[in-house]
Amino acid sequence: MIQAFRRCDEKKIPRGVIAIVAALSFNLVWSGATAGTQPTRVEGVIEAVQSPNTSVLRTATARVTVDLTQLGGVTVAVEPGQTIAAIGVMEPTGTVLHATTLESVTSGKPPTLR
Repeated sequence: MIQAFRRCDEKKIPRGVIAIVAALSFNLVWSGATAGTQPTRVEGVIEAVQSPNTSVLRTATARVTVDLTQLGGVTVAVEPGQTIAAIGVMEPTGTVLHATTLESVTSGKPPTLR
């Protein structure tokens, strides 16, 4: 850190500018590291199964694509018409949820595994 300030003195860059740039950089890194990592719980009825790892869930307000790949390679037996709750990280668009947990809404337990 001291060497950085010495180099700045040699190049005539004000220390205040370095401090402001460092503070802004830290703020950007911190906000980027925490953005989108809050778990989201989405409940709804499965409208379609697009692949073994992707389902379309109809919620009370929208359609959400649920990505099941982060469940560790476990294929979950989900069928159209089944009511589930998916918990995971929602993309900023709000249309794709990367599920880390899947629950049956009626029992609070995971759906049957295949």
